[in-house]
Amino acid sequence: MKKISIMLLAALMLFAFVACDNTEDKPDADWNIGVRIGKHDASDGFEVGGAFNAGNFDEIEKAEYKDGVITVTADVNGMTAYKSSNPAQDDKDYKWFALLISTGTTDESLRINDTTTLAAAREGDVEKYTAKDGTAMKADEFVLWAKADGDKDGTIKLSRDGVDPLTITIKVVDNKKTPATV
Repeated sequence: MKKISIMLLAALMLFAFVACDNTEDKPDADWNIGVRIGKHDASDGFEVGGAFNAGNFDEIEKAEYKDGVITVTADVNGMTAYKSSNPAQDDKDYKWFALLISTGTTDESLRINDTTTLAAAREGDVEKYTAKDGTAMKADEFVLWAKADGDKDGTIKLSRDGVDPLTITIKVVDNKKTPATV
């Protein structure tokens, strides 16, 4: 009788562990998100102040993703400010940088900010961008331009069929390598 009770208890414990969903507190449980520092290819004439800057990638120390937050550590003071090439942006100078965001999927239902598909987000970018280390963009990555000197953290929303949407916050941490000029 003791052996049967122990076996029943073990079976119940196994059932409880399998049935328990421990992913509720993890915002990206159904996603495989990654981030790399993006580098723009100079061949299309993208220049900043007459000298190619490639989106301030040299001033970015690292970009990391964890629990719904991309943290970018950079020498913000050392970045070059310039106007966006996107006419929908305001007409001020900002310290722009590019990230390659990996979604973990090439699912055609994937949407960025509810409207843009992964394919549309990648269109024209695969030939113009690499990671800072020179490696090519991956099939599940898209380019996101962000402001290092914006007045608040950035956000981006990813969604796809059958999976809860994921909102990612982009935070910039200034490592203050370059002294401020007076």
